[in-house]
Amino acid sequence: MRYFTRLLRCVGGGKRTAPPRGRKRALFLTRDRWNPAAGRRAIAWLAVCCLWIGLPALAATDTEEAARIELVAPQGTVKGVRQIMVRFSDPMVALGDPRLPMPFELDCPAGGSGRWADPRTWVYDFTAELAAGIRCGLALKVNSKTLAGKSIVGETRFAFDTGGPVVRASLPAEGSVAIDENQIFILALDGQATAESIAAHVHCTIDGLAERVEVDVLKGEAREQLLAQRKLLGYDYFRLLGENGAESVQQMKAEAIQQAESQLVVLRCRRAIPPETGMRLVWGKGIASPSGVVTAQDRLLAFKSRPPFIARVRCQRINAAAGCLPMLPVTVGFSAPVAVEKAGLIRLMGPDGKTYAQKPVDSAKNPFIDRLTFDGPFPERATLRLEISAGLMDDAGRTLANAARFPLDVATDEYPPLAKFSGDFGIIEATAGGVLPVTLRNLESEIAAKRLVPGQPASAQDSVAGKLRRFDQ
Repeated sequence: MRYFTRLLRCVGGGKRTAPPRGRKRALFLTRDRWNPAAGRRAIAWLAVCCLWIGLPALAATDTEEAARIELVAPQGTVKGVRQIMVRFSDPMVALGDPRLPMPFELDCPAGGSGRWADPRTWVYDFTAELAAGIRCGLALKVNSKTLAGKSIVGETRFAFDTGGPVVRASLPAEGSVAIDENQIFILALDGQATAESIAAHVHCTIDGLAERVEVDVLKGEAREQLLAQRKLLGYDYFRLLGENGAESVQQMKAEAIQQAESQLVVLRCRRAIPPETGMRLVWGKGIASPSGVVTAQDRLLAFKSRPPFIARVRCQRINAAAGCLPMLPVTVGFSAPVAVEKAGLIRLMGPDGKTYAQKPVDSAKNPFIDRLTFDGPFPERATLRLEISAGLMDDAGRTLANAARFPLDVATDEYPPLAKFSGDFGIIEATAGGVLPVTLRNLESEIAAKRLVPGQPASAQDSVAGKLRRFDQ
């Protein structure tokens, strides 16, 4: 009925209008004769209207009969790609029939293999997760048909990339609060980056400094010498090379180490970082991979430099104003590691010139230490002298920031009062008169004491409560 009404309007010229007064509508057929001109116009209008009515129906029929691609993933810029998935609106293969060849022309430098997951879904699995800087494109092959023979309309070309190289991990780790003033950073990337783009788009910002600080990228022999110390860097270094840090120098093959190290960037800021100062390493927008794919945004890695290199003397005291307890050790602590050989030059001397020995340290197991100990006992109410050589340096070659405080006088307190048996358990011989040694120190000359007598109740006037048993054997 809708199409019939449209046809009537079309034949009538598209509008329902009444003829002017005094004038009859021109018809192509009258009672007495045929009007050729009016008839030709009516036939032309009829043809146009039929075409206008039929085209939408034909288009709707074609759209309903054609198939299309409903989903393609990934698209755009995506990290961590391991698979391409394409889903069609109609079945493309029979269930369980793997004989249909790959329906796409794939332009991608990474290898892999395609398969049909179900009649409508085709996937392509890469042999490994794609690194940064890879561009891939896929286009549906010409004359591809569905299982029912339908054509495929709509978008048939797709593309994606894995973005520019970004920092996956770093050594020292991001957030570290103990980096060196001239710290060398080792950055593990998710793909290779060009040295030119790194130099142009990576810089440091330091708290209290308004200007940006450029970086120097270590190359050639300087880079190789640093990476050659991988065994000394230990687990933290091999954590950079593997995804989960499970690899070790013994487990990784030389080829695997070489491949992983090709994605390492070694650099440092051109200016020294003041002690205990925050800084940020800016991995900037525009860093390019060899294929030309660049990073789209900045990445900031925050750090803080370690405190200045100082030495402190620690000991046990009865209160903050008292001297060191002479029977307990005196410890010298460092804010940064010191080589055992250099720490061995530190001396603690008594008022009579006696030199007290340091507690031994196995330099083979611990080449660097952050404290050393002098065991007592020391003379009471005396002044000890701690001497530190002027050439003492930490692992970074820094000299003591508080070197002017040394030599340092260390005062000892008197021995605290003491009344002590030789142990929690003792045997008293009855024939010896019940003698049990007691150590007394800094007590009054006459000491009030009570005794514990076997067989007498604890409430006796001259006895104290305790545990005492007699054994006759």
